[in-house]
Amino acid sequence: MFKVLDKLRVSNMYSVLVEGDTSLLENGLKLIDETGNVFEIETVGMTKYQNVDDYKKYANIVLCGDVENIGESLFLS
Repeated sequence: MFKVLDKLRVSNMYSVLVEGDTSLLENGLKLIDETGNVFEIETVGMTKYQNVDDYKKYANIVLCGDVENIGESLFLS
């Protein structure tokens, strides 16, 4: 499970900040939220934090799908 922390609109896509096991994230992976919306990962990026080990649990992902209505959690589909 990934907790949705924030989202930022970038042109016609969204960058979504998530918390979870980021080693599971990869381009093309499909995620589903608690309401059944399906999203596909376009790009995975690391987020800069003060603690270098935070890259293991925080990531920015660029998603395709109805991100304006994204839920609070994402799950592997």
